[in-house]
Amino acid sequence: TFRLTPFPYNKIIAGLTNDPLTSFVEFNKNEFLIGTMGAGIIRINRKNGTHSLITKKEGLPNNTINSLINDKQGNTWISTNRGIVYLNPAGKVNSMLDYNGWSQNEFNMNSAYLDPKGNLFFGGIFGLVYFNPSIVNKTKTALFPIITKVSFHKKTTRYPKGFINEAKLKHLAYEFQ
Repeated sequence: TFRLTPFPYNKIIAGLTNDPLTSFVEFNKNEFLIGTMGAGIIRINRKNGTHSLITKKEGLPNNTINSLINDKQGNTWISTNRGIVYLNPAGKVNSMLDYNGWSQNEFNMNSAYLDPKGNLFFGGIFGLVYFNPSIVNKTKTALFPIITKVSFHKKTTRYPKGFINEAKLKHLAYEFQ
């Protein structure tokens, strides 16, 4: 007879999120990744039972994970509601991609495909995009800038004390490091 068996890591998953699960992929021979609809990615090591969350804090553009898919180079590609990034084999999120020519950055759930030639396809709200991940232009520019210093009327402070409107911005000196 056919029998459904509860997943052995359900208690770990429930302890990390109440969000629906959206995708599942083997990351390496000891780990797997579970996409969620708001908590990012759950990473579980089945050999030693350790687990962690991969979220915007680690570089995801959004915590809504629509698809997870592995390429032929060992990267796991992640589509979200704010773009596509990948997790390299070392487990680091790479968000330094050149989206030149892409007409969208919001993707649909479970709409990823790897063809026999190694091309990845992702379904988005305006149709499909595809590319070969082995030749993707990995730029040196970060997707999200990090502001480390702001100068106000020649006084430097690490954290501004108030909001800046557009009129004030024209009069302020600012610099990025």
